[in-house]
Amino acid sequence: MKLVSITWSSELPHLMQGARELSLNLEAWSYTQLDDPTQLEKCLKSLKSAQMVLIHPSNDPCWDEIIPSLSPSTPVISFGRDPSLWTVANVPMETTLTVNRYALFGGRKNF
Repeated sequence: MKLVSITWSSELPHLMQGARELSLNLEAWSYTQLDDPTQLEKCLKSLKSAQMVLIHPSNDPCWDEIIPSLSPSTPVISFGRDPSLWTVANVPMETTLTVNRYALFGGRKNF
C-alpha cells in the first residue's frame, strides 16, 4: 500500500519511523516544502498514485491546489486541531476521530 502524507515538519520523523516499523510504503511531505512549485508538482503527482492519503491541512496557500487534486476514490484522512479542516476526509468520522486522538497525544508511538 502506498501512503502519501502531507503534514507539518515536526510530524515527519514520527510518521517516517512508524512507517519503517510497519513496513509501509510512505511518501511523506511537509507542507512547507510545497512553497517550491517544483516540489508541489511532485507532491501532486504522488497523490495520483496514492492508495491512502494522510493530511494535516492548514490555511497555507498550497492547500488550495492540494485539496481539489485529491481523488474521491482514494481514502483521505485529515487531522489537526481545527475540526473544520477534517471535512476534507472521506473516511468514516470514527476513523477521523481516532486518528485525531492519536495525533493530539503525539509522539513516535502514537504516529
